[in-house]
Amino acid sequence: MYPSSNSKDSATTDRCVVVVCLGNNPLNIDTNIKDLVTAVAAHHEQVSFLVADGLYNLEQLIPKRTSPSAAKRMALKAGDAMENAIRRVNEAWILSNDVSAEPFSISRWAAVKDETFDKVFDLAAKYRNRFEHQFRSASEYYIWHRLHINKVDNRRLEIFTQYILEELPVQLLGAQLHGERYSQIYQPVYLQPSQDPMSDLEKTYYSPILDLVEAYRNDAEFMREMADLAPGVPLPRLTRLFFDRPMAQD
Repeated sequence: MYPSSNSKDSATTDRCVVVVCLGNNPLNIDTNIKDLVTAVAAHHEQVSFLVADGLYNLEQLIPKRTSPSAAKRMALKAGDAMENAIRRVNEAWILSNDVSAEPFSISRWAAVKDETFDKVFDLAAKYRNRFEHQFRSASEYYIWHRLHINKVDNRRLEIFTQYILEELPVQLLGAQLHGERYSQIYQPVYLQPSQDPMSDLEKTYYSPILDLVEAYRNDAEFMREMADLAPGVPLPRLTRLFFDRPMAQD
């Protein structure tokens, strides 16, 4: 794992949430989980892992016409495997570091969907038409470059648009878990092929979804309405944690 250029600035709260996307992600490797845990636990007393199986459920519908029930089963299975891996590594880390208090918790995506989440989701959907170009660009980029699917049709675009809308409340407002508000978000990601490890990785990482988040944040009318829905809630800070891709096996 590469040191985060934002790590010192990120140490502004006693708690953080690590959003774990499923599929091809760095935390499929136990040593990466251990490195991440060591890094974030140095700055935060409470570390909550949010396994994004709800997003993965939608993702499974994009490549082919998987039935909703089959997609749900695949997401549940992948979420269980990731949760078990994180729990196993965390327990070993606690033992090796002689920690008395439990610093870690693990939640699934359904746990973050409270009343405020639903209100922000509905608000983001209401403003969707203002950002149709950004939604389409983000969806096309993801389908082409992440899922490696050449054909982008309206069905796939709409599914990934729903994926983005489902993610936006956490990106825009943080996460409410275990009765606490989490405004510091970490996201483990692989280096993109175009990135130089010696560069500012946060600045050179391209995320079309982040462009969409910024578009919402730059809309004064939307931000006023969101502030009315969640008064006093600070805007979250997203920090990516970068990992090398595993070497291809012969």
